[in-house]
Amino acid sequence: AASATRDYLQGERLRSVRILADAPAVQAALQVLGSPAFATVDGARAVRIGGQPGLQKYDAVRRSGRITLVVAQRTLVTVEGVDVTAEQLLALAESVGLAGLARLSP
Repeated sequence: AASATRDYLQGERLRSVRILADAPAVQAALQVLGSPAFATVDGARAVRIGGQPGLQKYDAVRRSGRITLVVAQRTLVTVEGVDVTAEQLLALAESVGLAGLARLSP
């Protein structure tokens, strides 16, 4: 398994991007995404960003959330933010370069 993490801090705003490849967590995430009823039980909603499936969970009261994507069925990308809007979180996920990650897959 290979992983990378990048944290961004602007005042009180914390944003984090984690990429995990070829790990058991990727297969677990695929199973959750394959079962929409299970995936949305904790308030998450299904999303598709850059053609990749994922889940977005956002708490408007706390202004925090997480987007989890599975890229090319082998890489897990997690984007988290504190003191952000849902749109800012989505924009961060879109900026990751998912097409490039997908091309890295065998």
